[in-house]
Amino acid sequence: MDAAFHAGGNTDSGEKTPWNPSGLTTNCGFCAIAYALELQTGRPHNADELYLKTLQDLGLERKDNKDPIPRMLIFPQWNLDQIQATHQYDALLGGRYSLADYTITAVASRLGLNSLTGDKQMVNALMEFATRAHGPWTLDDFVKARTERPGLSAKPSFALMKKTVESSLKGDAIIGSTDGKHFMTMSFDDQLRWKLFDPQNNRHYDGLRAKALLTSVALVERFATKR
Repeated sequence: MDAAFHAGGNTDSGEKTPWNPSGLTTNCGFCAIAYALELQTGRPHNADELYLKTLQDLGLERKDNKDPIPRMLIFPQWNLDQIQATHQYDALLGGRYSLADYTITAVASRLGLNSLTGDKQMVNALMEFATRAHGPWTLDDFVKARTERPGLSAKPSFALMKKTVESSLKGDAIIGSTDGKHFMTMSFDDQLRWKLFDPQNNRHYDGLRAKALLTSVALVERFATKR
């Protein structure tokens, strides 16, 4: 079948961090999962450890100190079982597995991360708001802007919109962009300030820098933490 798939991790922003001890530039998905697992379980994790565990789960081995498949995790999509893999992922298809078994969601689940798919539309709306906001802002400012959008048939109350927005956004999540070929994490602090953190390079991003890097968000996986 002539179709394409997307993978994340093809960046130039890798640095040695607690979650990326090798400083690789192709493992942002594993770094994001490592950070999420640390928040969820209270135990440290890193991308190298999780990649080796994933190889074991898939029945693959490193030979001559070479990775049998890239560390770039795949974005989930409905037809992955029907797509011809690029040669880099050939080793994955030698047994009973397919590209669908190497998506960030499938790998995260096997590694024990408890997560639920989030609202991509709301996250993209938040990113657009963040690029236009002047000065410090909180989630309540975004809520207010949502109640004042042009074209609404009826203006919702602030309380109702706040409940809707917080149910979609509040907490911690892994987000990913097929445009930017990258995964990172998203959260809100106790003051409802937006936090974008990239465990691959230990950097925080504001809305403008995130927009430049990601363009748009194609994946949101929300996970519970022990905070």
